[in-house]
Amino acid sequence: MPAVGAPYAALLSSLKVGDLTLKNRIIMSAMTRARSINNVPNDMNRAYYEQRAGAGLIITEGVPIDKRGSAWTDVPGIYTEEMAEGWKRVTDGVHAKGGLIFAQLWHMGRQAHSSFFDGKLPVGPSPLKIESPKGVPNADGEFVPYEVPHALTVDEIQEIVQQYKQAALLAKAAGFDGIEMHAANGYLVDQFLQSCSNQRTDEYGGSIENRYRFLDQLMDVALEAFPKERVGVRISPNTNFGGSGSPDFRETFTYVAEQVGKREVAYLQVLDGLAFGFHELGEPMTLDEFRPLVSEKTKIFGNVGYTPESGEEAITSGVADAITYGRYFLSNPDFPERLANNWPLNEPPEHAAWFTPDLPNREKYSTSWGYTEYLPYPEEAKQAASA
Repeated sequence: MPAVGAPYAALLSSLKVGDLTLKNRIIMSAMTRARSINNVPNDMNRAYYEQRAGAGLIITEGVPIDKRGSAWTDVPGIYTEEMAEGWKRVTDGVHAKGGLIFAQLWHMGRQAHSSFFDGKLPVGPSPLKIESPKGVPNADGEFVPYEVPHALTVDEIQEIVQQYKQAALLAKAAGFDGIEMHAANGYLVDQFLQSCSNQRTDEYGGSIENRYRFLDQLMDVALEAFPKERVGVRISPNTNFGGSGSPDFRETFTYVAEQVGKREVAYLQVLDGLAFGFHELGEPMTLDEFRPLVSEKTKIFGNVGYTPESGEEAITSGVADAITYGRYFLSNPDFPERLANNWPLNEPPEHAAWFTPDLPNREKYSTSWGYTEYLPYPEEAKQAASA
């Protein structure tokens, strides 16, 4: 981790996002942690998010909107009343600590595996499997080849749209301050957006306008549950994660940003960094390309690989309104406070503690290992530093 030696006035300044005031511009990124037994949020999840309520905004880990939308063990969903009740305890805890929290609505699409669905194939816009030497973890934690997904019919697409609507309504009932539509990283929404994974010939494929239609309909139902100022969108124009990366990526994501901008939603989160991999199909898209595509009402969040220094620069230069951080928050629950006071940062936990399908390691996931074991900066150290 880099030493913290410079002031971060821009990162630590407040930001008005719609009718919400973020106390700083340090956003906690969505990070799958798989610590919810039977997919229901629990007390350990509440403690984890409470610890990080000092972020300007918390964006939850990806929250599946349907059982067939997730194929990762113990990921908290939001498609039952029990799940919503679990999340209500989490949001109550975050709010009690003065924090704000959005739920990231998520569907894995063709990145899932049939072993989680009683043999039913994962779904996607087209019957195109992901080509990857690593493969995908099955329900036993073993890596196996990706499967050719079931190509969704128009009626099935509409069923998923309604599942998103129900998830958004449950998120509202659970006390979330807003929702983020996960349209990145090669998951289902991104699969529709990208020409490499969407080869449909109906109203959901072909032209960029048609490939955007699914996300457009999801935005419609999201806005039935939350006002536009409480909805964000996440995109990843540069990555090859999950089989993504299309020759027309720049035209596609320029159009997506323009359409999202017309809705004047809360923010557009752009994964402009390359740590998730780079498709090498052209020059990477940068935040300054997206800024003129949205109105001032829609904030730009940068994400992937930012340090405190580069995040400060992105904000002061005007290309970003806020920066979304992930791994810093893993081991520094009070990350913004540490920056404000020049306190040292902890190293991140070992990678197996972030998330792993490996079952022997997963036995530790019911404990605080790599999760809630990281505490705020010690009081005695604070006193010594101020003496």
